[in-house]
Amino acid sequence: MKAPSFQFYPADWLNDIKLQSCSLQAQGLFINLMCLMHQSSQYGYLLINGHKPLNKVLIKLLRTHHKLYQAGLKELLTYGVIKEDKNGVIYCERMVKDEYIREVRREAGKLGGSPLLKQKVKQKVKQKPTPSSSSSSSSSSSSLTLTNIKKKSIKEKSPDQDKGLPDWLPVEIWNEFKKYRIKIKKPLTEYAESLNIKKLEKLKEQGNDPIKVIEETIMRSWQGFFPLKEKQGDNNARFKSENGKDGSLGDGDDKYSKLGRTLSTE
Repeated sequence: MKAPSFQFYPADWLNDIKLQSCSLQAQGLFINLMCLMHQSSQYGYLLINGHKPLNKVLIKLLRTHHKLYQAGLKELLTYGVIKEDKNGVIYCERMVKDEYIREVRREAGKLGGSPLLKQKVKQKVKQKPTPSSSSSSSSSSSSLTLTNIKKKSIKEKSPDQDKGLPDWLPVEIWNEFKKYRIKIKKPLTEYAESLNIKKLEKLKEQGNDPIKVIEETIMRSWQGFFPLKEKQGDNNARFKSENGKDGSLGDGDDKYSKLGRTLSTE
């Protein structure tokens, strides 16, 4: 759908050296040519129904004399206000760039407003204030690129980049633990990683299987590492076997109980 209008920046128009080097007659011709370029199927190019129009057709449309048209057109081309492509089609460089910017923004809008959500849409066109800024649908700032929109880029260390892990700690299981911490929104810093590895090593020295400790942590949604429950049960059983079934002090406890009964009879 063609835009019904275009923006006009009076300051850019009056301050452009190229345009102001032209006569008022040439400037008037230029604004009329811009109106035709705005309606062109190829925005910014002087085309009618996709074809380069004859001069007599343009003279008729602009309601001017052929001599005035030729003189004004020569001025605009000489000072670089408008240009011709390899096929001799007249175009306005600023209008062409503005249309490209709008197209990139439309594509970005389809992706939710960010050109990097699903695919990279790069825009490397610099907007400079030129006489055709009157056709700009964007700001007259000197440099506009879509990729200049500020975006947060959080670079996280890939789990596969882990180096220096102990031989007894498989990389795969450690990566799963790191992914789990990210999932519960408690990502590990490098210092936190070193502390957790030390804690895991200490548990290993106590007879706990590091892999099972990590699996237990993930399964029970813990943040850190703890001794395995079955290991704790073994320790308790060992304590009872050494000190009596009820957890008392064993034979020594019996001696004190007998002494107490003897004293009570006396």
